[in-house]
Amino acid sequence: MLATIDVGKGPAVLLLHGWTGFKEAWGDLPDALAAVGLRSVAVDLPGWGESPAPPRFGHRPADYAAALAPLVERLRPVAVVGHSMGAQPAVLLARDHPERVSRLVTIAPAAIPLDRRTFPRSLADTVVLPVMGPPTAGVVMAGLKRSRRRWVSAYEAAVAHPMRHAADPRWQALAELAWRRFRTVPTAVLTRSLRATALCDLRTPAARVWQPALVLVGDRDRTTGLDAPILARVLPAGRLVRVPDAAHLPHLERPDVALPSLVDFLRPVGSDGAR
Repeated sequence: MLATIDVGKGPAVLLLHGWTGFKEAWGDLPDALAAVGLRSVAVDLPGWGESPAPPRFGHRPADYAAALAPLVERLRPVAVVGHSMGAQPAVLLARDHPERVSRLVTIAPAAIPLDRRTFPRSLADTVVLPVMGPPTAGVVMAGLKRSRRRWVSAYEAAVAHPMRHAADPRWQALAELAWRRFRTVPTAVLTRSLRATALCDLRTPAARVWQPALVLVGDRDRTTGLDAPILARVLPAGRLVRVPDAAHLPHLERPDVALPSLVDFLRPVGSDGAR
């Protein structure tokens, strides 16, 4: 059973979190969607947050998409929004269920496989290395679980202006919840999912997504910033929106810019200011 949070009434929007994300991590987006007559359904992916993973679950994009398919069937027609890692099952769901998925949004999508570097510069670089990559990354992740300071540093690296958010109590509460949730995720899940995410190539499945698609990216995203314009070009009905002065969490860093773009794209036809 997948744990979800339901906000609003109307046509459904399914929200898929990224790596180390969780269903409560969408900021003001659920309320903004509810304000225009949409129902947001934020989910914890299997093995994350409050959603247990089935035995021998693979934690690959296709595994997440298969686990979400019954929920998509119940919510149909549904728009699907995926952040970072969550963009991968979102694209697969849109490709495989065009009669159920009405629109697609990817935020800071992880879309292009990482090159295997001889000298890795990040955790994702490390986990894709053959043989010793996953166990080495697992040791690093176990260390992050033991050190809140190291976790906060890693979390701050995902945003453009960490000091700006340090004074925001809502942001600090979100970061604290993220730290607690991160510690509950098994290290094996963190490792397998990150490796699968880093090796996933969305270009081929995205070329077969014919629904309207929005790709949202922060203009200072050093994690997946180069992936977004490539994905937008490959999607037959794709459109790219850059969020200024934001990094890997544009919907949380610059809600004043990101949320109007998201709401306008997802807004039901016939509501005020409709497409």
